[in-house]
Amino acid sequence: MDHWGDEQKAEFAYQLLLSVNPQTVEGVISRLKPLLYKDFITHLPHELALHILSYTNIPTLGRVSSVCKKWHEVIDDSGLWRKMYFDEGWQVKELELNSAVQSEERNETTDPQQELLEELNSGIEEEDTESLVSPSEFEFSSTRVNAITRRIPELSLHDGLTQNASLSTIQNEQRLNFVGSAMDTPFNLNTRRIRRSTTLSGSSRSNQNSAAPVPVRDNPVLIYKDHVKTVNWRYLAQQRARLEYNWSHAGYQLRRLPGHAEGIYCIQFDSKKIISGSRDHTIKVWDIQSGYCISTYQGHTASVLCLQYDEEIIVSGSSDSTIIVWDIKTGEILRVLTGHTEPVLNLSFDKKHIVTCSKDRTIRIWDRASGTLLRTLTGHRIAVNAVQFKDGIIVSASGDRTIMMWDLETGACLKTLVGHTRGIACVQYDGKVIISGSKDKTIKIWDASSGECMKTLIGHTELVRTLQFNDTVILSGSYDRTIKLWDRKSGELLGDLRDGHTCRVFKAQFDSTKVVSCSQDHHVLIWDFAHNVDATYLA
Repeated sequence: MDHWGDEQKAEFAYQLLLSVNPQTVEGVISRLKPLLYKDFITHLPHELALHILSYTNIPTLGRVSSVCKKWHEVIDDSGLWRKMYFDEGWQVKELELNSAVQSEERNETTDPQQELLEELNSGIEEEDTESLVSPSEFEFSSTRVNAITRRIPELSLHDGLTQNASLSTIQNEQRLNFVGSAMDTPFNLNTRRIRRSTTLSGSSRSNQNSAAPVPVRDNPVLIYKDHVKTVNWRYLAQQRARLEYNWSHAGYQLRRLPGHAEGIYCIQFDSKKIISGSRDHTIKVWDIQSGYCISTYQGHTASVLCLQYDEEIIVSGSSDSTIIVWDIKTGEILRVLTGHTEPVLNLSFDKKHIVTCSKDRTIRIWDRASGTLLRTLTGHRIAVNAVQFKDGIIVSASGDRTIMMWDLETGACLKTLVGHTRGIACVQYDGKVIISGSKDKTIKIWDASSGECMKTLIGHTELVRTLQFNDTVILSGSYDRTIKLWDRKSGELLGDLRDGHTCRVFKAQFDSTKVVSCSQDHHVLIWDFAHNVDATYLA
């Protein structure tokens, strides 16, 4: 037999097995199985196993980590999850994350009831502040979204991440239609305040002397490796995967802020606040978490049509033809800019300049520090509806169906873009690309250097009033009452948010966790896709 070939030996073994009973054959097969499969994850050097696994995706990692204890230990490597996280193109809030890692460790034990009480009592304490909207007016919608359609991978929440899944790395994508839920959540700020002021404080006082100290709750974004605090990248990847899942499946919670007496024309928001301007002549500042209106600024004598803010100032433009510069912390009017002869329709500013446009067909450039008018640009034939500037280039859009590009320093017109068949209502510019929305119901994407129209997006059924975009997504809002999300590269419609606003959408903005919009219906809506996600460190 030593001289036989493999085929001869295999045939001999097969014939031999035919001569024994089935139970014996089954036993032989069981003994052969370990020879047919190799556990390369267990037997390879750790670094090589990690390198191989890095070519998979996050849902696969989640699934295979449950195969056995050894695989779980290998796949739990934080460096692997960090690589997978950034390979997805995801980002983190670096300052907040570094601060968490570098912060001093707290005491290992504390009274958990006292800790919770202090945490809850750190919020708003004044009950009778005049500027506060009634807590019951901050509503969680119980309606459902008609439809949200998005190009997504075919993936179940149970694919390995325990209710978390990455949606951008699976192949075999298919077009799916969803009836998304504006998550119904029982929430009443009045009840919450009662619990804060009575139940918790009372139970804490009665038991705090007898309660034994317990370990402080750990920050889940941190892990201890060799007694050194480091980032738990697996946890961050799971939270981001859940967020992606929510975006793809319309898993948002719809909240509404009813506070203005009339239609709301403009908004801007960040992680802590929303600032809105209205036809009721006021600007309101809202706490984005509680929904409270914490400040109301009055100074304009007509509709507030546009605004922008940074860490120092708010700049607003109005139908009263003025621009007001406000101190964002105190609400004090720092200066009033006059010069336009008709409503100020849009504005943009940086550290040096404020640029405004008006129904009077002009664009005006102001010195931010002094409020001095530096230059007036003329060239559009009718109202200039929108203006943006970056890197010394101003981009303006007009009801005359044209987009014009100007040199900020000289005021010279550099280029005129023609393509829309009706007036242009909004424009966005990032230094390389111009995106415009029009009364012709289309969105156009332009190459800023050549002036060429690269793509036209069709989907809205009325005027496109508002736009925002980043490297991958375009957001648009329309008089057709809908907000749409588009793939910037392909122009494909990704999502369609319906049944939120009951009138024309005037402004919409988004970040990685939410869309905030305002409308003629007097409401600011928050479409929160991170309602069940720890998004503290997600950017």
